[in-house]
Amino acid sequence: MVGKEKRIILALRSYFASAKRKKAVIGISGGVDSALTALLAVRAIGSKNVIGVLLPSSFTPKKDMEDARELCRMLKIRKIEINAIPLANATAGSLPMKLKPLSFGNLIARLRMLILYALANEENALVIGTGDKSEISIGYFTKYGDGACDILPIGNLYKTEAISLAKKFGIPPSICNKSSSPRLWKGHSAKGELGAEYEEIDSVLSLIEKGKKPKGKFARSIAKRIRESRHKRIAPPVV
Repeated sequence: MVGKEKRIILALRSYFASAKRKKAVIGISGGVDSALTALLAVRAIGSKNVIGVLLPSSFTPKKDMEDARELCRMLKIRKIEINAIPLANATAGSLPMKLKPLSFGNLIARLRMLILYALANEENALVIGTGDKSEISIGYFTKYGDGACDILPIGNLYKTEAISLAKKFGIPPSICNKSSSPRLWKGHSAKGELGAEYEEIDSVLSLIEKGKKPKGKFARSIAKRIRESRHKRIAPPVV
């Protein structure tokens, strides 16, 4: 795992050097993925060059914000807090229909992306994504929302690997042990939406990656998610 950490840090340094950028903008949610990503970014380009952006909505628990602020303090990175809800409500209110919870949640994710890139433009920075291999593999992200970024440092780490690495490098237990959730609507949880904890999801993904065909209804549902979310992982086709 230490080898993976070094590879990620070196890759980040190389990418920023080739892009001729020194600063990074990262959305900090209070979850383990953004915490680990921010830590790796600090080790790669230094705390003075990392900007943590907190973008709470009405669905964001108070504890998430407390954890996000504490992480920024721990890593000694600059913190910016912006409430995305007024912008989301104004955008949704301008549409001719009432958005369903999923559509509104995805709208929030995409507006967060707009804010991150606006800040990155102002700072001459790159946006670092926080998605992990598990989420990317099954399409568990918003297209052109949290899936939009310039580089994905932990995109080759399964969720369980990311949690393990975060614990190893001193990310607070309150973050590492937290139940995973995109917080796109009230009561939203990854387990509730996906039907299992990431330990089970990752075991299936690992078998599929090795070319095996895991059996069972849940394994088939994961394979289906991989197939049907392929459009999220590729550039738009030119026809």
